[in-house]
Amino acid sequence: MTLKILSAVALTACLVGCQSGDKPAGAAPGAAPGADTTKPTAAGAKTEEGKSDTIVGGGKATKLPKLNLQIDVPVDSAVTDAIVGEGHMIMGASAPLNVSPAKPDKPKTIDEMKKDIEMFKPLNIKTESLEDGWVVTFENEGSMGKNYWATVRRDIGGKAYICDTSVGQEKQRDAAVTACKTLRQ
Repeated sequence: MTLKILSAVALTACLVGCQSGDKPAGAAPGAAPGADTTKPTAAGAKTEEGKSDTIVGGGKATKLPKLNLQIDVPVDSAVTDAIVGEGHMIMGASAPLNVSPAKPDKPKTIDEMKKDIEMFKPLNIKTESLEDGWVVTFENEGSMGKNYWATVRRDIGGKAYICDTSVGQEKQRDAAVTACKTLRQ
């Protein structure tokens, strides 16, 4: 009987905890409960409703303020600061990705990138040269199934940037690559 009561109390606490945190109406997908939000405008720009650093993509030019860049991301995307280092994390079901300045130790060429991914036992490696960089995509098998990877390197305004993702669906990876190709000042 005591075990049943303890289980019920734990379940109730968990459910209450999961429902806590007032998430404002119109909060960005993936936005933390209690976070002030911004809503998309026709241009996908940041419209203040509070003091959040979350920007919701509008399917058009969306600002990446820490990098002084813009990117076209799907409407379901929310732009936040990167968890580690400079840059931004773009969350959303359609095209989750990261954009950051390229560190000196990051691959500068397609061949360097192909060498860098060898540890992942890549399958179906595809490369594309861009006017200002390159794209490398591949797949691998992980403990949870197939993973779809992409790394896009772009040189914009005299600086190098890495736009990358690792997702569970090919269409997410392809949407992320499409978004990465739209990076601009």
